[in-house]
Order: sequence, then C-alpha cells, then structure tokens
Amino acid sequence: MIGVLGTINNPITPLYMAALSLAWIPHIGILDPKLETEKDLAIFKDRTGGRFERGKFGMPDIYYVGETFYVVPSHNDWRVKALARKHHLTALLNAGTPRRLIKEIIECVPSGVISVHPGLLPKYRGCCAVEWSLYNGDPVGNTAFFMAEGYDTGPIITKEFYELPPDAEYTEIRTHVIREGAKLAAKACQAVLNTGMGPKDGIVQDEAEARYWGVIPEEYLKTVKARYNGGDHHDKS
Repeated sequence: MIGVLGTINNPITPLYMAALSLAWIPHIGILDPKLETEKDLAIFKDRTGGRFERGKFGMPDIYYVGETFYVVPSHNDWRVKALARKHHLTALLNAGTPRRLIKEIIECVPSGVISVHPGLLPKYRGCCAVEWSLYNGDPVGNTAFFMAEGYDTGPIITKEFYELPPDAEYTEIRTHVIREGAKLAAKACQAVLNTGMGPKDGIVQDEAEARYWGVIPEEYLKTVKARYNGGDHHDKS
C-alpha cells in the first residue's frame, strides 16, 4: 500500500490519487493542513491555463470518492510513522507535500518516498524545470525518483521524454507534463510494489551533470510564452 502525501488545496494531490485508483494501486491519503498560498495557486493557474480547476476541462467537482484520508499536523509529524505501521505502507508518494521531509520520515517505510519531478534530472533541478528546458531548447519530461534530504537529489527510478507538437502552446505543454507526471507516479508506485525496490536500487544522480535552476525571470518566461504560442515554434529564436 502507498501513503499519498498531499494537501487539501494542492491541484496535484487529486491527480495523483486518481492515477493510483485507475491503476488499482491500494493507497491512503495523508494530508498536511498547510495550504498552498494564493500566490502559488495563481502561478499554477497561469502556467496551466486554468485546466485543473474543479468542474472545468473534465476535472470533477468532487475529487475524492471512496478514498481513505488522514489529516496530520505535519508530514514530518510522528503520526505519519504511526500510519505507516498501521497500514503496512510500502512507500510514501509525494503528491504536493508542503514540507521538506526529514530523514526520519523518508526512512519510515521500506521503499522510501517516491516523487515525480517535472524535469529531466539531474540536469534540470528546481521548480521551473519545464520553463528553463523550453527556454534553452532542451527536451521536456518527468523523472520519477526516490526522495532524499536534498531537493531533487535522490536516486532515479525512471525518466520519460515527451514529443512536442509543432503548434504546442506553453500552457498545453505544462499541463501535459503534469498529467503525464501523475501517470508516471502510478507506474513508479506499481514498480516499487511489484519488485520491492527502494532508494538503494535507484540510479544515483551524476552530480557533474546536475544544476539547480531558480525561479525563471518574468522576461524569460515571456519569451517562452511567445515562442510557444500555438504556432510552429521550431524556427523561432
């Protein structure tokens, strides 16, 4: 069984839980009461064209039907370990935790914490990996990995690259990466449950190739949006 770490208002949480349900992967939700800020939600809405709002673009008004949930004071709280023991959890899945998980939580389940990064590790670490990849003209994709104490540094489970249609818009690309990330999360969880693999079985990231990219400046983001505006972007600078 998988323990899904999310929050009440993070748009990623319901996507990941739905992906697990569609794959018939047993799981429980473990919610942290710390909410996403209005600023962060506005940024997410802008970058995805509002495609993850309830009742729009096929998103259901009620996300969680028949799900089992627990609310803990923090994802770093001892109650997470207690839930892991109670439900015999094999692994945890990061579906929007607002916390930097401590070692004690990362190691409280046999197969650690699975996460999906919307970028190709180790070259693109950080919160704007998709935007920087598009700005630099590099491939976009997702990386499933086991979390470590450092951000985006843990052993890799698998990667996926995505072909971009010549007329792709920026918000469509961002949305596609997020939706495919939920599917990849389910695949990674299934692989862990089937094989019992854990962090020691993942591919260690090559630090010589690693780079952490900060928040993309607004003028660079405008360049990305102009380049990927629904026209043929292949010949654009």
